[in-house]
Amino acid sequence: MRIQESNFLRELRRGNQEALSYAITMYGGLVMSIMHKHLYLMQDKQEECFDDVFINVWNHIGSYDETQSDFKNWIAGIARNRAIDYLRKYRRELEELKLGDESAGPVHEDIIPLIEREISQEMKKMLSCLSEEDQELLKKIYMDEIPIDVLSQEAGMSKNLIYKRVSRSKEKIRKQYLGKEV
Repeated sequence: MRIQESNFLRELRRGNQEALSYAITMYGGLVMSIMHKHLYLMQDKQEECFDDVFINVWNHIGSYDETQSDFKNWIAGIARNRAIDYLRKYRRELEELKLGDESAGPVHEDIIPLIEREISQEMKKMLSCLSEEDQELLKKIYMDEIPIDVLSQEAGMSKNLIYKRVSRSKEKIRKQYLGKEV
């Protein structure tokens, strides 16, 4: 069977490896440009991240809904998220290296702010679909790592209400950013 635009999604869902090859051929340039944009400091990790994106597509093609977004946007969202994951991992590794070896500090001190800025910019884009109040709530929970108990007392909200708002916010982000229904 010849794989083309009209049948590659169906064949990909059936586990046809030729359909994955088609996706790599057709969307590999897009994915690689996202890797270059976000992982310009980590050229050695770009290819690994590229492979991870297509492994993720292969493993999760069942969650793609054509009625919510086109494949190009879906795969671009996966690529951005994987690249950000790599940046976070790299930042942690640099911080651990810095803690373990004081002499390594000056070499990496310039890189950490660049990575943090890149993560911060993507985070702002992702949270932009939420109200200011919900953005702050997610930042406190996930970035500042403030426990729900403490937030509940500070904000005067029940824990249940906080969990509901977080759940709705995550669903809204998934819909907006990844273009898929939860």
